[in-house]
Amino acid sequence: MTAPSSPSKPKTPIWRQRWVLPVATGLIGILIGSAAAGGGADATTPAVPAPAPTVTVTTTATATVTAEPEKPTPAPTKNKAEDQTKGGLDAYGALEHCGNGAETGLKNAFPASKVKVHTLMGILAQEYRAKTDDWFIKVEASVDDNRVNVECVVSGSETSPSLDDILWY
Repeated sequence: MTAPSSPSKPKTPIWRQRWVLPVATGLIGILIGSAAAGGGADATTPAVPAPAPTVTVTTTATATVTAEPEKPTPAPTKNKAEDQTKGGLDAYGALEHCGNGAETGLKNAFPASKVKVHTLMGILAQEYRAKTDDWFIKVEASVDDNRVNVECVVSGSETSPSLDDILWY
């Protein structure tokens, strides 16, 4: 008599094995990283650029142009009343004086904070007011990670500017 055969388990396909998913994920990550890094070039091997192709172009052209002589453009005139106060304070001097005054005031108000007045890229308004003969300046400032707007009114001369009013909020 033959021994009764035990029922055999069906074999699990390879893609259902427990180890296949982590191995496949790792291989895909390595392939993506290699492609993003430039196709597998060694970090120790310097890349040598290929020599540029040489192209020679020869053209021959004939043109006849008739034009009127160009009239000279007059040099721009600087209207003192629009560009500076009666004492000679221009926009740059007013902006510098406003920035220095704002930085000093903010540092005194917040002594434990890092203060920076952005007088280059943070200019929000810059206007000469002829009626009052002064400059209105509005700039951004930073106190730690907080943004602050600073408004100044500056008058006087280039050698002796006066910070008439300052407000930050």
